[in-house]
Amino acid sequence: MESQEKYYIEDDEITLKELILKLKEFWAYLWERKVPIIIISILMAAIFAVKTKLKPTEYQASLTFMVEEDTGGGAGIGGILSQFGFGGGGSEYNLQKILTLSKSMRIASEVILDTGVVDGKSDLYGNHIIDLYEFRKKKSWKKPENGLDGFYFGDKSRSQKAKNLALKSVFGKVIGGKKTKNPLYSSSVDEDTGIMTLSVKSKSADLSLGLVKNFFEHLSEYYIEKSTEKAESTYAILKAKTDSIHNLLGQKEYALAQFRDKNRGVYLNKVKVKEQQLMTQIQALRMAWGESLKNQEMADYALKEQTPFIQPIDEPFAPIAPIPNSLLKALVIGGFLGGFLAVVYYLFRKIIKDAIA
Repeated sequence: MESQEKYYIEDDEITLKELILKLKEFWAYLWERKVPIIIISILMAAIFAVKTKLKPTEYQASLTFMVEEDTGGGAGIGGILSQFGFGGGGSEYNLQKILTLSKSMRIASEVILDTGVVDGKSDLYGNHIIDLYEFRKKKSWKKPENGLDGFYFGDKSRSQKAKNLALKSVFGKVIGGKKTKNPLYSSSVDEDTGIMTLSVKSKSADLSLGLVKNFFEHLSEYYIEKSTEKAESTYAILKAKTDSIHNLLGQKEYALAQFRDKNRGVYLNKVKVKEQQLMTQIQALRMAWGESLKNQEMADYALKEQTPFIQPIDEPFAPIAPIPNSLLKALVIGGFLGGFLAVVYYLFRKIIKDAIA
């Protein structure tokens, strides 16, 4: 008799009834342990409430602005500027690029090393941040090899290494980094309206106001400078050329007048030839000067046209109300988190026990 292979199919599917029964079982198991779950929820809510109470008061200053940039231009302007490698057309304005630029070391370092009054004391903003956020208690600042013990910006006796380390440390606190969860400075843009927002949140209202305004000022100056750099170079070249032709024209006109005074009443042919040569040169220089002056005016127009207009919309001003710390929100989040963790713990423990049994 031939042996026949038998195939068995194990049914792992769970029915709706079994699912409901399992859920009821879990619910009954958790209900029996409702007291410790509630206690854990209350303890977690209390912890969150205490942390909220102990959290230092913070002040947020926000500044909104928009940028208008006319990148148009006539064909004549484009032709002239293209001769100098500038080009007559503009490119579309990238809003995100400006916000990225605002978080660069180039801008932030200028703000950090700028002077402002915070809580009645005039000092560099970097020094205000060092005091306000107790940088000297950090481990990296206590290491003797770093030379940051008692460090302040502006101290010329400090080494360049110490200055760089301090600047990077304060920069990380202001802009953010791998070890900084809540930086002081933040920025955003509304893609629909093009309106950008700069915000600073710190422990001091004066610090928040001063930093956000300085970020806007340094960002505006730097962006306008870089946006018009090529156009200014083109205008400077044309202006130098125009001035040079004008000076040469003046010299030739003076030489002609001097020649006529010297040869008054003389009708020799060689004298007339010399006079005619000077007049021809003057006429050519006048034409060149007029053309160069026209090009200079067009380059000046292009420079003004391509200079972006950065317009603040809402600027913060004192007094700034502190950011309210919601005790109710802390209690709800803490209680929910505590209850969730307790439920997960007990369910996991039951699943392990059932599996072992």
